[in-house]
Amino acid sequence: MRLSRTHAPEADTFVPSIDLPPMPGDIGRMDGAVRDSHRNTEPAFGKFMRWTSASTLGAVAAGAVWLGADIVHGVHDGREAVQSSHAMVHEVYGSHTEIDVLHAHHGTFVLTGLGTKNPTKTAEVLEVHKEAGQVFALEYSNRDLDTKDMAKRVIATAKTHELTEISFDGYSAGGPIALDIAAHIREMEPELNIVAIVFNSSPIGDDSLTDRSREGIDLMQTILSVDEDLAYYLKGRIATELLARSDRYIERSPASDRRLTIHSYKSFDYNGTHYEVLYPNILPELYDIIDKLSDEDAASAMLIWEQAKFIVQTDYEKNIATLPEDTLIVYTCAWQESDDQVVATNPSATNLQVAAEKHNLQFKLIKAQVGHANPGEDTAQYTNMIRQIQPYITNRLVKIVLPREMATHALPSSTEPNAQVRAEAAPPR
Repeated sequence: MRLSRTHAPEADTFVPSIDLPPMPGDIGRMDGAVRDSHRNTEPAFGKFMRWTSASTLGAVAAGAVWLGADIVHGVHDGREAVQSSHAMVHEVYGSHTEIDVLHAHHGTFVLTGLGTKNPTKTAEVLEVHKEAGQVFALEYSNRDLDTKDMAKRVIATAKTHELTEISFDGYSAGGPIALDIAAHIREMEPELNIVAIVFNSSPIGDDSLTDRSREGIDLMQTILSVDEDLAYYLKGRIATELLARSDRYIERSPASDRRLTIHSYKSFDYNGTHYEVLYPNILPELYDIIDKLSDEDAASAMLIWEQAKFIVQTDYEKNIATLPEDTLIVYTCAWQESDDQVVATNPSATNLQVAAEKHNLQFKLIKAQVGHANPGEDTAQYTNMIRQIQPYITNRLVKIVLPREMATHALPSSTEPNAQVRAEAAPPR
């Protein structure tokens, strides 16, 4: 093997070059004496290449068999692990909380987005919600994303806790998921009033994802296009998650050369981009991924895939049309769209506003110094936004609850007491 310098107009770099010794074109047909003579006089490098080629083919074949078996077992184990998983509703702040009469039968359901399963911790930090009634966290199933089943569980919870009015507080993908659940509730239990749906940095409609998010979903789609069951394969999940975080350990900059040019073990050019690999940053990311996946509340790859498909496939306009007039629709996001690296919030807010106003729903847009749907990090900012939303919720409750309370506890008219007295005085028949 020799290293030769090849010169190109765009770059000047070393490229490995291998010179192979001449080999007979049909050595397999030689008689034994000729073949032995050739091999005895064959250069050592030729023998090495011939031996390593056979060994490499054998190793690749053995590795493929092992990988195939590992994937089969991994898929089986992954499917078994989520087989009994189902959606759940967790009570966070219940009826024991001191609530005024107006909010006594109102509950808020909190949902989180892509890559999350259990929003209980999010609901707990948003303690401000309990000022408007009871608070619940809606946990997803790790097996699928069945919004109709979740709607049934919300309805059951409402009956158990004597809720007649409910609102949803959805973060990122949790917003459109909540809207889909609300549409099912309208169909199954129309007497359960939907007061408000809050979309926090949620992707809504066309052009609602950043390029980075779209590339991530495309990557998942490419991998799972072979077989969706690969989502159950844990080792594949680790590799995919690590790849999705590549911006944390690979620096990118423009390059003039569009060819694949390897400069060193940590830098290369490809397709007009220079890549610099920061190896010390990889291991912390890998440990973080492993810790994340070992959490019992971790979202499975199948759930993440279902959430991703839902984002791009949901018909938000159809769902908006099912809501009663004057339902409160709120969109919250960062002041600067560039502060959100996941969702294109400006087109999302516009898409939602157009659909809401088309069907005579109230629409409010609230911005704050936040990132992407991160109430755990910016709790004070989200608490402030919720406080801005609550007066609108109270106004909605006044319109819904007061007429019902007045009808239930109405005083009898001037003629009703006489009628009641006459009825009581009438002799039994």
